[in-house]
Amino acid sequence: MNKRNLFWGAVGLVVVTAMISTSCSNNSKEVLFANNPQPICDTVNIKYSSSIKQIIDANCVSCHSASNSGALGGGTILDDYNNLFNNLDTTTGSGGGSLFININSGRMPKNQAKLNSCEIAKIGKWISEGAKNN
Repeated sequence: MNKRNLFWGAVGLVVVTAMISTSCSNNSKEVLFANNPQPICDTVNIKYSSSIKQIIDANCVSCHSASNSGALGGGTILDDYNNLFNNLDTTTGSGGGSLFININSGRMPKNQAKLNSCEIAKIGKWISEGAKNN
């Protein structure tokens, strides 16, 4: 075998190896789960105590607690179920009222990142099911 054939054989081997390793290492979540690259959002059996309270506590209560609502939260208190429920509109077709509209639009939480789509979906589902204290 002459040097030229040996050279092109080596180049071919490198190209084939690169193609194989690239195709195997490209098995990212986006490729493997192209139809659903995001983690699944479980909106079945949403409960105030196990889902909604944690979202509200983590994102709203720093401004909308009884102690801070006057200065930071426009007088709106969301630090427990009764206060949260009193700020919702659960009538049919209301979409949850202004509280949910502000969360869904990203207006709230103020000066923070918008809640993620799963958190918003959970709150919306909980409201649409009557915003029960469960």
